Amino acid sequence: MKKIFLTIAILTIILIIPASVSASQNSSLASDLNDYVKTNTDADFTKATVKRKTITVTVDDSYVEDPVEEVGRESFLSDVFSQVKGIQKKHGTKYTLIIKDKKSGKLAKANYKGNGWVRNSNDKTETNEYDFN
Repeated sequence: MKKIFLTIAILTIILIIPASVSASQNSSLASDLNDYVKTNTDADFTKATVKRKTITVTVDDSYVEDPVEEVGRESFLSDVFSQVKGIQKKHGTKYTLIIKDKKSGKLAKANYKGNGWVRNSNDKTETNEYDFN
């Protein structure tokens, strides 16, 4: 009976510790991303959230919606990616990035290496295999 109880206790501890470390790491990462927004005038996003292994940042509509040209929009999104990746490096994370705005919702998605897609502003189609680097 003691062996069963001990086994259950050990398994519970093994499963709980990584979840609590991950939650703590996500909270710290989200805090640093939002502190970056508050302390840097050159921050290209307005807020950030971290859920599981995904970072979602919100950008101001005026930087990505018409009349902004497609090239300028993509350059801006690449800058956002670089800023977030720099903060991720400090935390040792390799999370997916989702970039949103209030008007159209999800604009872009990239993995940590910078591969992903961008939504075209004119016809709302997705440009797959986009490189954010």
